[in-house]
Amino acid sequence: MRGQGEDGLGVIEGTAESRGLPFDDKAGVRDEIDFSGAEWKGDASLPSGRVEMAQVRHTDGVTYTGLRNSDDPDQVLVFNPGEWTAFVAGANDGEFEYEFDKPV
Repeated sequence: MRGQGEDGLGVIEGTAESRGLPFDDKAGVRDEIDFSGAEWKGDASLPSGRVEMAQVRHTDGVTYTGLRNSDDPDQVLVFNPGEWTAFVAGANDGEFEYEFDKPV
């Protein structure tokens, strides 16, 4: 089910569950995953706004991957191992490339 958002970009309507997608399996641990002692890695040659990555093992035995912007370190995207594998595969396949000269 696709609609159009106020910004003119496409949006997918409905919950993940109603679209047959898996539920948020991190809901129970999202606030417990502690990245405060994590070793964040990124391209140090960039002065600011760089993407940084860290991996931490949670008490549930799962290693979670976090991505953040160095200018806003309190906002972290959290991936479980399956999500991270899918994200990396998509990036390698060019799934997230955007051609700026083409309309959305």
